[in-house]
Amino acid sequence: FVSSAKSSEMKGTDDALDDDNDDEKIMFSSRGRRHTRKCLQLLLVCAFALAYLMKTSSSSSNNHFDDRGEKSAPLLAASASSSFSTASASASASSSSSSSKDYSNRVWIFTSVAADYDGAVLLKQFVHHYTDLGIKPENFLVVINSKSGFRTAEFDECAKILDNLGIPYHEWLTQYSSEVMYKHRMQLLEKVPPTDWIVHADNDEFHSYGGKSVIDFLKEMDKKGYNEVRGTYVDRVSKSGELSKLKEEPGMFQQFPLRCSVIKTVAGGRDFKTMAYKGYWRTDRGNHQVLRAARAKAYLSGPGRGDGDLEDVYHLTPYAKYPGKYKYQCAAHDNLSFLPAGSQCSTPNDSHESTTKLWSQSRFSDAKVAVHHFKWHAGVINNIKDRLAFYKGDVGADGKPRFAWYTDSEKLMNGIVTTGKIDTKKTKCKVA
Repeated sequence: FVSSAKSSEMKGTDDALDDDNDDEKIMFSSRGRRHTRKCLQLLLVCAFALAYLMKTSSSSSNNHFDDRGEKSAPLLAASASSSFSTASASASASSSSSSSKDYSNRVWIFTSVAADYDGAVLLKQFVHHYTDLGIKPENFLVVINSKSGFRTAEFDECAKILDNLGIPYHEWLTQYSSEVMYKHRMQLLEKVPPTDWIVHADNDEFHSYGGKSVIDFLKEMDKKGYNEVRGTYVDRVSKSGELSKLKEEPGMFQQFPLRCSVIKTVAGGRDFKTMAYKGYWRTDRGNHQVLRAARAKAYLSGPGRGDGDLEDVYHLTPYAKYPGKYKYQCAAHDNLSFLPAGSQCSTPNDSHESTTKLWSQSRFSDAKVAVHHFKWHAGVINNIKDRLAFYKGDVGADGKPRFAWYTDSEKLMNGIVTTGKIDTKKTKCKVA
């Protein structure tokens, strides 16, 4: 730039010299010639001075850098502003691209905490377990429940644990009910983008993914085309089978070294659970299985979940928001009257490109992935008593209890609470 400017200035000086030579031909007196020489000298001095100033200005301008090391042009405000905005947008796009490459941004976890039943002791180990597996604190979706109607000391202890780790939470200060919990869950899960992953774990459930971080495991699942992960349900019990009080140390796996089958043996429940699923799915109330699109509306709107006062939560889910993106794989027992308008059941021969791109179930299930269940401690006694009283209570005029599934709690009450321990032989316990 400086060479060009200097060349331009010298060219201007040469032109001036030519003009002065023409003028000199007109001059007849020596005084006129001397005057012309002085003017010429003055012009040369001005020309060199101007060239020097332009060089300095150019050098100074070229030494202005913004915080990304890019040159700016301070003399052209509009241009500089435009350049800065473009650079910022580029930096933002680069940052966004970098962020999208970090797979941990795409993995969320939902959990609920029963503060009244030793919830804080479990919660502290729970959050460390899952952050160690790679889940970011800001991707936790947590509900803290206390039946008291106000924030108890136990509730505040749970809140403090989360606050210290920068984990947000939702307050729920009424009697626990799986139905009310279901609505809270659907509301919080609205935050998750459809193609991200949801890890679902109650506060007493610690997942294992075959020695891998949950981030690496789910990234692998994504590459293989799976959108649901189901694991084996393993009840963890103390060495003696006693419902011992929870301790902060050692870890849960050391306090409860036995692998047992309590839920299946005592309550007749399932020995598997859904561990993770894509954000366009939702699970049933017990989180045992993903809801197929063909079944979802009937179940989520109430009738498909059973009898009683069951709230419609369908509108809170991706099924209601993106009905045209699902493949409707129907079963004989599905209530097809609930299929969204314009939808129809798929057939085994649906292989057209337009149907193969639709969201359809693809489940991964393996014994190497497991849900370790740390429910069987001293706090479970009052938990089961309270839940049974609520589910079975307020029998209506029709003679029916509040919720039909009170029988699950009743089986646990008769099989465990009354004896105060787990029968390690009957529940087929083994040392882990």
